[in-house]
Amino acid sequence: MPKVTVILTSRNHERFLSEAIDSVLAQSYTDFELIIWDDCSTDNSWSIITEYKDDRIKTFRNERQRYAVYGVNKAISEIAQGEYIAIHHSDDVWEHDKLEKQIEILDNHPKIGAVFTWANIIDDSGAISHQNPLCEIFSQPNKTRHEWLRHFFIAGNALCHPSVLIRKQCYSDCGLYNFCLWQFPDFDMWIRLCFKYEIFILPEPLVRYRWHHDGSNTSMPSEPVNNRTRFEHFLILDNYRRIAGLDELLEIFPLAGKYRGDSDSDIEFILAMIVIESASSQTSRLFGQHLLFKLLNDSNRAGKIRECHHFDYMDFANITTQTMLFATTNLRPLLPAIESHLAQGIQAFDQKDNKTAIEHLSLAMRKEPDNPLPPAYLAFIAAHQGLNQEAHDLIEEATQIAPQRADLKAALGEIFLQSGHPEQA
Repeated sequence: MPKVTVILTSRNHERFLSEAIDSVLAQSYTDFELIIWDDCSTDNSWSIITEYKDDRIKTFRNERQRYAVYGVNKAISEIAQGEYIAIHHSDDVWEHDKLEKQIEILDNHPKIGAVFTWANIIDDSGAISHQNPLCEIFSQPNKTRHEWLRHFFIAGNALCHPSVLIRKQCYSDCGLYNFCLWQFPDFDMWIRLCFKYEIFILPEPLVRYRWHHDGSNTSMPSEPVNNRTRFEHFLILDNYRRIAGLDELLEIFPLAGKYRGDSDSDIEFILAMIVIESASSQTSRLFGQHLLFKLLNDSNRAGKIRECHHFDYMDFANITTQTMLFATTNLRPLLPAIESHLAQGIQAFDQKDNKTAIEHLSLAMRKEPDNPLPPAYLAFIAAHQGLNQEAHDLIEEATQIAPQRADLKAALGEIFLQSGHPEQA
């Protein structure tokens, strides 16, 4: 039986497929089987795959398109013989000593469940791009599993899927990939993995991850992808309800101690409050409020939360008024049928009509003193005009109204960066 099973997913990458396969066959470590699973490619991919005659290769093809994790799950659960599983994609490339270096880690550290590596980002021609943000995202230092869980919650995924070498036992203990997740099946898996296993990052770019200029990467930003990403992010945050007790909660979120109650603390209540207070994304705050909603609809738990944490339905009602959960990505609110001064001010801002925007937003500040958006948008205008101190003062006013809106400060930082003020950013 081979030590390693490599699972290579293929879908319409005839231009890059041979290089991807050859980078596996050329590995310095040779005790592996290579399962190539083609997802009903409509180009010449299947012909390229079947031309290989290496005994280590096993080939499979879906009769209709099913998405990559279908083949990966089938390969892991029904075919793979290796003690370790490596995931590879038909447009990416491995360095020749990738498996050798990863196997050494897993063989010598039984408590580590998976080894990842850094990655170089390449374009369609194979040239390395040092400007792509993924370069920094994938170049992570090592962390404990609890630190990773905190990082995943606050910053999102930072692990390169085609860099992983993982114990097959981890899939038995943590479950396979969720086939209903299109954007985040790997991210969901890493969260579940870190609830049971430590992971290790090899600080070398042993994978060349291809970023296509035509937008064909699954994670390439677009409105449909952004919509699906936010929804899937909301779903996978539910994994954090696996937290077993207060000690583990404190390991993941040290700030949890401030919410510890007088007697037996409700772990999910504390988790919800941490999310609402510290999360920077609308999706995370929605998760926190939804969790509170479910807890308070359980009369027994609601009573215990009131006794232990001094929190009841009125407190929840107050929280739900403090955060705009359903704004679009450019912070534009869902506008009422009769446009308010705020709506007209934001519309003028979008059209770069600063004079009109300032008039309406200033009126909106007087009419809606509890709304953080008028001073926030005025801060954005001030930043565009080089009025840095005014921008800072206005954004401080906005975040005093809504302390949870860290995204407002982040948006101001982005404007400073775009306008050539990195220190202010």
